[in-house]
Amino acid sequence: MVIKLSFACSFFIISLYHMGFTVGDHSERAPISPLQQVFLLKQLKPQLTKIGILCDLSQHPELPDRLARVGAQLDVKIVIKDTRQLKNVLKNFKFLVYRQAVEVVWIFPDKVLIHPSASRYLIKEAVSARVLLIAPDSDMVKKGATLFAEKNADRIKVHLNSKAMELLGLDVTPQLLNSAVVLVK
Repeated sequence: MVIKLSFACSFFIISLYHMGFTVGDHSERAPISPLQQVFLLKQLKPQLTKIGILCDLSQHPELPDRLARVGAQLDVKIVIKDTRQLKNVLKNFKFLVYRQAVEVVWIFPDKVLIHPSASRYLIKEAVSARVLLIAPDSDMVKKGATLFAEKNADRIKVHLNSKAMELLGLDVTPQLLNSAVVLVK
């Protein structure tokens, strides 16, 4: 069987390869890179223009520079809110969603942000505000966050919450199905 690929499809496959998307079955898990995460988001929501991030910048000092490059490369504005205390989760989430009008809130796996009360609040508020919520783990997706992505050595695995996807009017695109293992919960 011969398959003809269009130029756009070939370019897409080459781009995925250079970003680390390949086929394989390995048990070692790792977070995906910021470039891969934003690229994945653009596959789910092609018109995406603004992403908000909640993280403890003392744990990720290189993040602002890396995300500035990623944002410029993929034409997405990225707003980071340094969230080191539980009391700031509410304030920073509202700042991103209501003042900055982000379409996505990306939660980093920092101690304060994975606290059970912070997780419950973020899911509840993201659903209420109809904002795509990137979780720091797959358990949060089971509880209502929109997605979590991880890399098993060389294969991207995306966990999606079907109810959150439906609420946001998002569909799993053919490009996403071709580039990652997609698990819908």
